[in-house]
Amino acid sequence: MHTIETISLTAPGECAIAVEVMDAKDIIADVVQEPDARRRALIAEIEKLTKRPVLNYSATAWGSPNEIMHHGDIINLTRVMSKKPDVKGVDLILNSPGGLPEVAEKIITMLRHYFDDDLRVIVPESAKSAATIVALGADEILMGFCSELGPIDPQILVSTDAQGRGVFRSAHAIIQSVDSYVTKVHEAIAKNEPFEAYLRLLDSKPDLAFVEECRLAQRLSVELATRWLKAKMLKDNPKKAEETAEALSRADKLFSHGRALHYRYAIDELGLKVTYLPPEDRLWKKVWELHVRGHWTMLQNRFSKLIESASTTLSFNA
Repeated sequence: MHTIETISLTAPGECAIAVEVMDAKDIIADVVQEPDARRRALIAEIEKLTKRPVLNYSATAWGSPNEIMHHGDIINLTRVMSKKPDVKGVDLILNSPGGLPEVAEKIITMLRHYFDDDLRVIVPESAKSAATIVALGADEILMGFCSELGPIDPQILVSTDAQGRGVFRSAHAIIQSVDSYVTKVHEAIAKNEPFEAYLRLLDSKPDLAFVEECRLAQRLSVELATRWLKAKMLKDNPKKAEETAEALSRADKLFSHGRALHYRYAIDELGLKVTYLPPEDRLWKKVWELHVRGHWTMLQNRFSKLIESASTTLSFNA
């Protein structure tokens, strides 16, 4: 057998490497590919426990623009997807800081269409923002002692820093900052008080078209969360689905986009269908080992993302 290796540029700055078969006699290839091979073996072991296909989507949260969920992920997920005869459903192991809400929607619909409308999401550490939306589109979420979801308030790219990393701001915060000064102007005029200072502050704020884009992005996140919760996880309680989606979108209530929403909060406050996997659980042990090995591989190689199955690994440069 020969090593099968595919290298392709999937987007500017990204290099995807797919390794499917290793030559046991090629020692150098074996050493180089050993971490990937071990993770794929772990995925195969997880599949034996769950009795269904498993996909691993793991990204860093270091500020690289390539680590977010973007449109290139769709094609790359299809490259590692495969159905098994007479087996329904898929488990998506998801660790991501988030990204584009419309990509989250595409991931949900794509996996459901391909895997017989049966999707379960396993969160080893964190599925935040748009990744939380993906989790909300599942039939069930599996979480452990350090797993977390997060607010779905969109994060808007406003600039880049000296290192070329994106600087993001909460859509809700941008909207509220403008609306609050508009309110102050009206209140000052009504009270016959000076209002020019508020106008000057408004002049320094983003243009109205940008603020409207923030409003639309926020509405999209809430609409996606509400629709999927009503369709699947909270289909028997549509009012709770609306309340949960609204609660997750309120940055003024959760205070931080990075807020960690652990499994008890997901169950008790949000009403989500979450199964807790204790540290001694066999499935959790393998999921956690897969996550740690993947994190270490990305750290050592400066990768921003891994998308893989039991047969294929795709890795992406930061």
